[in-house]
Amino acid sequence: MILKRYLSIKVFFASFAIISLAIFYFLGDGFYLNRGFLLNIFSSISNNFPKFSISELTADGKKILNKGDVVNSNSIEFSVNLASVSIFPFKLQVEVKKVGVPFNGVLSGTSNTIFLSKTGKVLVSGLINGNYHWRARLFNINFGSFSDWKEFGNSNSSDFAISIREPVLIIPGITGTILERSSDNKELWPNVKEMVFSISDNYLDGLMLNDFGSDPQSSVKVGQIIKYISFNAFNEPLFKKDFYGNLIDSFKKDGYIENENLFTVPYDWRLSMEDSVSLLDRKINEAKNKSQTGRVNIVAHSMGGLLLKEYLLKYSNTNLHKIIFAGVPQFGVPYSYKILNYGDDLGVLVANRGEVKKIAQNMPSMYELLPSEKYIERAGSYLKDFRNGNSLYLNYNNSLSYMMKDNLDSRNSKLVSLSQNFHNSIDNLSFSNLDVYNIVGCGLPTISGFNFYDNGDVDILRSDGDGTVPVASSVGNNDLKNYFILGQKNGINHTGLASDPLTVGFMIKIIDGNENNSLPIGISKYQSQCGTSDQTEKKFIEFSADNNIKMGVYDSQNRYTGIDSSGKLLLGIPNSSYDEISGNKFIMVPYSNNYKVVDKTDKNVDFSIKIKEYAGSKIDNKTSYFSIPLADSNEFAEMDFSGFDKNMGVKVSSYKNNSYKNIYYPDSTLKAYSLLNDFIPPSVSVKKKEVTSKVNTFSTLLFNANDIGSGVSSISAVLNGVSIKSGDSVLFKNKGENTLEVKAFDKAGNQTFRKINF
Repeated sequence: MILKRYLSIKVFFASFAIISLAIFYFLGDGFYLNRGFLLNIFSSISNNFPKFSISELTADGKKILNKGDVVNSNSIEFSVNLASVSIFPFKLQVEVKKVGVPFNGVLSGTSNTIFLSKTGKVLVSGLINGNYHWRARLFNINFGSFSDWKEFGNSNSSDFAISIREPVLIIPGITGTILERSSDNKELWPNVKEMVFSISDNYLDGLMLNDFGSDPQSSVKVGQIIKYISFNAFNEPLFKKDFYGNLIDSFKKDGYIENENLFTVPYDWRLSMEDSVSLLDRKINEAKNKSQTGRVNIVAHSMGGLLLKEYLLKYSNTNLHKIIFAGVPQFGVPYSYKILNYGDDLGVLVANRGEVKKIAQNMPSMYELLPSEKYIERAGSYLKDFRNGNSLYLNYNNSLSYMMKDNLDSRNSKLVSLSQNFHNSIDNLSFSNLDVYNIVGCGLPTISGFNFYDNGDVDILRSDGDGTVPVASSVGNNDLKNYFILGQKNGINHTGLASDPLTVGFMIKIIDGNENNSLPIGISKYQSQCGTSDQTEKKFIEFSADNNIKMGVYDSQNRYTGIDSSGKLLLGIPNSSYDEISGNKFIMVPYSNNYKVVDKTDKNVDFSIKIKEYAGSKIDNKTSYFSIPLADSNEFAEMDFSGFDKNMGVKVSSYKNNSYKNIYYPDSTLKAYSLLNDFIPPSVSVKKKEVTSKVNTFSTLLFNANDIGSGVSSISAVLNGVSIKSGDSVLFKNKGENTLEVKAFDKAGNQTFRKINF
């Protein structure tokens, strides 16, 4: 609805006045002869004005304003429209004042002369942000008379507001843009239907790049930024995920208009930052050309921040006003190592980790997300190798080499080098001359590294972060204004940094210049607040099992997270996650009173389980089961988990008779914080006495374990398939035909396995 306000004064001109006017204008000498008479007539009508209306419009004159409108301009156009063609010369006078400032008669603007026409305009410029009231009147030039003022608003009541909104550009992160097949416009990403129903997920093959990390045939084109994805089954919502929908909608509710002062920057997130930076430059120039100030503001989420850093490296930054980084992996993330080497579900319903791993191999962006040398300087090694008695903390170069050493499963060497060059150029980029706000998610357990043990065991290390990006990376350099989102209190994770109402509202406050007001609960300027603990902390449980079994978890509503019988990943438990590293399974769920953990196999195995309780990003409890036997596919292990202080027995049962045959209790439980982060396995030493080359010679074997962290929990040995104890006299076979296997666990559940041939 468009509402005009009218200033109307009705006047009736007498017929003799019209005749007099005719005489006045058309009789030369008669004017002098009759001047006194005419002036007397004019004086009687000089205070009468034709009927007219006044409108307030945007500066371009295209939009009529209503009471209460907010204008993104420092200029307002006021327009007068006369009911009939003017035969007197008039001018429109306008006085504009901020609310709280009374009128004082000082004009803000005067229109052009309105004569023999119906319209006049006055442009009032130089207005600053604030609420305004105004008044207007007509001025009769011939007689020096004025119509009455007509007021709109008053010193206590606003009629319109000026809020100059510099354009905002939103740069999404990886997977945040729709990608379509160029030949038929078929959506390749995200394609929710395929996500739900496809087992192999081979529809993602359309996203594969060549060995050089490019798409020379331009087989994929960029769509729009992803707002929401959702899927309904039988008229019931199966899932809904907010990418950037709430962020965009919230800016619009705050008065921003898409493609006028609100822009998004969709891009091909598979490619290198260098390949996308020119697109970003074009978008910035488009927004700058619509800016009242010639400057723009930017909100960059996740990898979008790396794209912006590439822009700052290559282009002028004089057009940028405020920059907001949200969850930006400034120095890379170990999570990308996981995707490249083991695959991932990409945070949605893409289940086939092998397919994701395959398409990631030639994605330059995935390599540019690898932890940089600066990350390792800050956080330490993210790859630790304790196999075969080693204790290797891999440095940056060794970490890259580690990904290349398996000829049958190696990463793309050209793109590994690209990653190194990329971070060398942007990691020390200075923001000292820019106004940069850094939104850092913290307080949630976040993948920060991987420990490799004997027997194929792998453990995921988690540290403080937003669930995806560790604080060690997102906090960036010292020239950023850091604000910490306390995930342990509000549960806001990496995705939520760009979608949760708390963070979205705070980012809008920053853009509007209101960030210095009292911070909302759950946001702090101090990193030390990330580690605070109280009863409101979000807690999580991580169930993990070795590579010998399949594991799934049910909650009290029978919702399931794990791999189903068809091989499809299900994330039925809200806010749960599933990771698999070299066959080792890790399921993270919110702390709840009841979970059922089910372990299955199709062969005769002994397997181990670990259960960790995270309060925020810190481990509070840890329980380990070193060896639980399953005979074959007819047996399964099951545990009802309701807390670390409850019965934690694992039942081994048979499908055949639906009864359990044994119960296994924890081999180790830790509560002391100083021991909970022990990840170094025990050391094992073996000595043999009187070993000869004769057949059937009896000798004595001595073996023991030592652990400087949580302490040794157990040690066992098998010689030629027979269990032995340290100090036993044993019968050796011929030289070279004897095999000793020693296994040791510490109380943190870390394993050492030594295999020695005599």
